[in-house]
Amino acid sequence: MIRNCLVLVFSLISLLVQAQDFNIVAFGAKSDSIKLNTKAIQAAIDAAAVNCGRVVIPAGVFMSGTIYLKSNVTLYLSRGSVIKGSQFIENYPENKPSFSGAQTHRAHWKAMPSKALIYADNVENIAIMGEGTINGNGDSK
Repeated sequence: MIRNCLVLVFSLISLLVQAQDFNIVAFGAKSDSIKLNTKAIQAAIDAAAVNCGRVVIPAGVFMSGTIYLKSNVTLYLSRGSVIKGSQFIENYPENKPSFSGAQTHRAHWKAMPSKALIYADNVENIAIMGEGTINGNGDSK
């Protein structure tokens, strides 16, 4: 009886851990290094934010424009995964910082570029982890 209860407890724990992973492929991302996956990655981030979850980027090359990290989300890049920035500037909208910091930093922020591949403003408990690569594609013209 105790053995069966332990198996059930460990099974439930396993399900809870798995339920917090949001694989971008399940949201429509394709690893072909051509398709723009911004919407699929963002959908996974949005779902993970509701559940304090982890967004998993599996092995492969995933082209993207700006994605917005949200509080309580970990972006996890699996070994062999690449988030590759789009070569088209129109895939990077202008971002306006919230200026929640000290007033003295306002002038500094206005001088900063406001386009980014991965953007986070006024968030907490975020992380980017794993053995994958973030390739900003800076050589594109």
